[in-house]
Amino acid sequence: MQTRVILPKLLLIAAILFGFNTAVADEAAQLKAANDALRQAQNAMFSGKIEEASLKLADAEEAITALKGENPNSPQLKTLENKVSKLKSDIERRTSTHAATSTASAAATPSSSQSPALPRNTREAHRLIEREIQALESTHKTRLERVLSGESTEGDASFVTQSVQRRIKEAGELLASLEDAAGKDNASGHPTVVATRKRVQAVTKATQELIDKVMAAGATPEPDASDLTAMQELLEHFRTDWHNPIVNLSYESDLDKVTEAWHKLNQFNKEVRPSIQSRIDAFASKYGSDRDAIEEALGESAPGIAWSDIQREMKRLDSLPSEIHVRVMDQLQNMLSGLDGNHDFFRLQRHIELLATYEIARATAADPSAVPDVPAIVAADTKAYMDKINQVEWPECLGNPDTRKGAKAYLIENWEKDPKHNYTLLGFAITGDWSVQSRTLGAPTSYGIPVKVALQEPQDKEAGLARVFDLTLRTEVSDKPEKTPPFVSDTVGNSWYVLASKVKMPTE
Repeated sequence: MQTRVILPKLLLIAAILFGFNTAVADEAAQLKAANDALRQAQNAMFSGKIEEASLKLADAEEAITALKGENPNSPQLKTLENKVSKLKSDIERRTSTHAATSTASAAATPSSSQSPALPRNTREAHRLIEREIQALESTHKTRLERVLSGESTEGDASFVTQSVQRRIKEAGELLASLEDAAGKDNASGHPTVVATRKRVQAVTKATQELIDKVMAAGATPEPDASDLTAMQELLEHFRTDWHNPIVNLSYESDLDKVTEAWHKLNQFNKEVRPSIQSRIDAFASKYGSDRDAIEEALGESAPGIAWSDIQREMKRLDSLPSEIHVRVMDQLQNMLSGLDGNHDFFRLQRHIELLATYEIARATAADPSAVPDVPAIVAADTKAYMDKINQVEWPECLGNPDTRKGAKAYLIENWEKDPKHNYTLLGFAITGDWSVQSRTLGAPTSYGIPVKVALQEPQDKEAGLARVFDLTLRTEVSDKPEKTPPFVSDTVGNSWYVLASKVKMPTE
């Protein structure tokens, strides 16, 4: 009998204590809401936003009214009421001043910095949602944070999260009401409506993220069968498609392959790495943040090893830029040291390669300013190179018309039409007399003449250059050779560039 009496008493005491704690929490929330609204109203007033200041002041008065209901003897009430009274007077004074100024300058163009007042229905809808936003930003945020810290007195975490989710839903409904009112009032583009829309989105997102943290903290996931192989599969994909190709290409001596490694690494970091890191982090949040914890949770060692290997090998990729930089700088220095020794035909190509190497060197450098100024070096070498070419002159063509005609026919057929090149014949010049090219028992069996031929490839045309080759055009071997075409072969001597504009095609 005694137990039956005691138990109800205990339940009553517990209920009283719970109610007391809740009341204290509500009172603190109302105090914060009132002070926040007053501060926001004051800031708005000082910024000249009188309409917004009035709305915030109304929110403060509403919070104070609620506080009176919770605790009419609160020592904070008198202070809050004084602040409201003073701020109301300040707003009224500024409103009067603004109205007088507006009347005096009625003919002037209104300032674009001042937003028009919200229509009445939109203003009322905004007041309601503003109150809900403040509650989410303060009261309900605090409730969730107390659950996370273990300080909550509201019982099970699911109760709090469900309660706050209902408030998120209400905020969405109030935003819909605001949008409807603003649409009817033709005020959808009003700065206050636009700002409120963005604010609801932001606070909803932040609150939901906090709810997710609360749920995750209290969750005790069961091992998923797919998770037993998920990390191994992810590791295989990562190695095959990214890690191994990037690392292998980075060790190549070919600049094109090193460049490919660099671009592939950038692509990985930008497009793939976030997804892989997200999966790694999610796996750790379920089963533990080290190999041993994962093995204990799943009962197998392979998932934890794969999880660890992926992270280790991604760190390996992080070290690649500095390694690539060292190798690329070696290449760059070698290319620069022998720049003026390159043959004419390869010097321009070497300029292109130098600039490409320079870009990779700067991209991978911890201090890009330490990389030699290759563009300036290339510019100086190009000038010296072109100065040299400008000094080259084109000779006069010797020989009779038949010899010239035969030389031209041979050069077209055997040089311009050569499938191994993309030459265009610009001109030629016979520069000397016939000479013996072969003998049998001391007797001549073939003759040849010296010729300079000017040919142009597409890239040469862009630079205004022509390739010059020293040739000896040779007649057919015969017991009775003649110093006359046709020519059947040639030998090649030196080669260099000349300005294409100096080349002449001789008349036949």
